Amino acid sequence: MENFFFTARNIEDYLAPLNKVAKKNLTDENLLDDKDVQDILFAIVKSQLDDDNWLTMPISDAVNTGLQDVKLDFNLGLRLEVPAGNWHAKIFDFDSGEIVFDKDISDVRLHSLESYCINWHVELFLGGEKVFTHTFNAEGKSVLIYFPRIGIGDVLAMLPYVEEFRQRNKCQVFVIMRNDLRELAAYLYPELLQTEQILIDVNYATYRMIMPTNILPIWPADIRNYPIGRI
Repeated sequence: MENFFFTARNIEDYLAPLNKVAKKNLTDENLLDDKDVQDILFAIVKSQLDDDNWLTMPISDAVNTGLQDVKLDFNLGLRLEVPAGNWHAKIFDFDSGEIVFDKDISDVRLHSLESYCINWHVELFLGGEKVFTHTFNAEGKSVLIYFPRIGIGDVLAMLPYVEEFRQRNKCQVFVIMRNDLRELAAYLYPELLQTEQILIDVNYATYRMIMPTNILPIWPADIRNYPIGRI
């Protein structure tokens, strides 16, 4: 089964940096279909993770697709896995209604480059017939918020927004953070459940709270242009 990255952002945002790295002159129409570009995307995303297994961990059973060997979750972005067959996937940004992926697929795991929270909407067709639809909804689900290798101030600034996320989505939030902040976080936000285990294969969604600078615009904002609260 191959991996295929797609993007929720305008593909033109990725055109120049990817062509520069790949040393090619691809257009926005064929950029993501180029194997070298897909290999580069896999390497770039993997380089930002602190565990080589993150991208290959099994997709969780948090979404019951009702279809054999079809799996969907939102751990480190949207992940959709389908077996070999006459499949077609259509993926939307639910808030804007924009279609961000609309292709025939077979024996593939789709990954969104963007791993932050997007209200995704997924439609899956088999032989031209719509057989599955799902809109992101974390209510009652397990969500992991992970703070890897970032400073005390960053974590303290982010925690109120994590609590707001929990309240708005009415979900169960687990957090992984540095040891010296756990007691304070437990006192300030007792509803945020602390854990040391990265069980990405059981969560509906996982978000890594990081402050990245990268050649690709896979985050909603450049951290150098905004105060930390806005980020």
